Amino acid sequence: MTNGKTIESLNRQPGMLRGNLDTAATALLYKQAGTSILGAWFTAGLAVVLLWNSAHSPFLTVWLLIYSVLMISRLYLCNQYRARSGKYGEAVVWKRLFVGLAGCSGLLWGLLVYRLFPAISLESKVIIILFAGGLTASAIASYAAVLQASLSFSLPFLLSLILIAFPNPDTFTITISGMTFLYTLVLLLTAKTINSSIISSIALQFENNDLINHLAELQKAEAALNHELQEEIEIRRATQNDLECSMRTLESAKTEAEDANRAKDRFLAVMSHEIRTPLNNIIMAAECLEKTDLNHDIRRYVDIVTTAGNNLLTIINDILYHARISSRLLQME
Repeated sequence: MTNGKTIESLNRQPGMLRGNLDTAATALLYKQAGTSILGAWFTAGLAVVLLWNSAHSPFLTVWLLIYSVLMISRLYLCNQYRARSGKYGEAVVWKRLFVGLAGCSGLLWGLLVYRLFPAISLESKVIIILFAGGLTASAIASYAAVLQASLSFSLPFLLSLILIAFPNPDTFTITISGMTFLYTLVLLLTAKTINSSIISSIALQFENNDLINHLAELQKAEAALNHELQEEIEIRRATQNDLECSMRTLESAKTEAEDANRAKDRFLAVMSHEIRTPLNNIIMAAECLEKTDLNHDIRRYVDIVTTAGNNLLTIINDILYHARISSRLLQME
């Protein structure tokens, strides 16, 4: 039931996946076919030797010759496949060629059975039956990757054993036909089950390969993302270093500016004090000079000096107050 559902799901897959499955199944078919073909060829020669007699020698000779040519053709096909196959879309052609030649092999075996079975001894009939069972079972196992190849070889061979009961309806022949019919049904079910398992395994392998490729792509994407993150971290680290360097520079500049400002305030305080002291002396001297007897012009000049001195003293006092405020030395009362 599981294999049947698997095959139905595979048949609904897109064309590319179905083509890949056909390609893989055909490759497996050709890989396993060489040994089976050589074994069937050896079995054919053994069958001719065991069935040989003067009455059937011309037919057996021609049959073995044709079968040998067919086997050589099949081996050549396998060799050409290994040398030239592998491209998508070619699997259908190679599969059809293989199925056709396998069907011809099965027809030759069917012809041998149908032609000789009624006229040979019981021992020879048993040999043919054993050969039929062994070759068809071997074909089912070797060609299981492609169900058509298994059936094209096995069905003509087995149908010949089933049909021999019609022209020769004796008890032994009917029994052989019935047993062959049951064996054919079992063989068909077996071939379908094995084929379903193989196709499912191939599909699972493709899924695993796709998963591996997807994981590899994810790993590459993760590596690229990690690389980008590493670069981002390096950029931010460099920016942080530049910012810290700038902060240190600003802090140093701030310290220098504060030192310069304090030096300026001290300079202003000192200079204002030093300038105010002689300026007070000038104003006091001018006020004393006003109290003396002066003519009109000299008094006017003394008033000018006094007024200018007081104005200049006011400016100097303001500068001194500003310096004290900046130095946080001014006390409010």
